[in-house]
Amino acid sequence: MQRIQKSAFIGELTSNKAEMLALEAKEILGEKDCVFVFPTCKTCFESKLIVGSFDQERLKERKYFISGA
Repeated sequence: MQRIQKSAFIGELTSNKAEMLALEAKEILGEKDCVFVFPTCKTCFESKLIVGSFDQERLKERKYFISGA
């Protein structure tokens, strides 16, 4: 996972690993916290809009991404 903001991460996950992460997060998080896991296809991710500077070369071959806030 690569940190893209203080509490936001992006990286490649299989569907199984995303489900495992969600289960682990559920055990750790309190009732007032949450984690968002957004699956996206390569085509959808390629149409993203980024404002500011970010090294997009490191993300070209990813299939799944996670972002937590």
